[in-house]
Amino acid sequence: MKNGELIIAVTVQTFPHALDEIRTDAGLKGKRFAVIADEAHSSQSGQISSKLKQVLTAEEVKEIDEGGEVDVESVLASEMTEWAESENISYFAFTATPKNKTLELFGRKGVDRKPREFHLYSMKQAIEEGYILDVLKGYQSYDTALKIAGRAESGDGGEMSRRPLPARG
Repeated sequence: MKNGELIIAVTVQTFPHALDEIRTDAGLKGKRFAVIADEAHSSQSGQISSKLKQVLTAEEVKEIDEGGEVDVESVLASEMTEWAESENISYFAFTATPKNKTLELFGRKGVDRKPREFHLYSMKQAIEEGYILDVLKGYQSYDTALKIAGRAESGDGGEMSRRPLPARG
């Protein structure tokens, strides 16, 4: 970071060390940094580094020790308490499935005063632009599937008959 690198990639495990370096190293004073978390909803499970555990709450550390998971949102939320003290650091998080906590931390208040996304790139827009496939394009209800299956079984292509099921005894 001191050599003037424009982009430094870190993992969720090495993030706390990099952030600590930004905050404490005199050689980095006056420089501006952006923390960009992609897939902010992603989880990390299993053994996580002790440095990461330092920024987590006692409850989150206990959950990890018991084989649980912690997501990137939790790490960033823990770090946000010191955000005001670090005027040279801006935080950005990207996720397609934001939790309410993410919206509170990175979003804005809507007209109803509830947390809302800062920016929305909708699934509809992504489908229209060809970045993702429309998973509902081939969707069929169970009713339609049963009708098709019934026609195939009867071989006549017509509607299947609706008759009551025999009573169980």
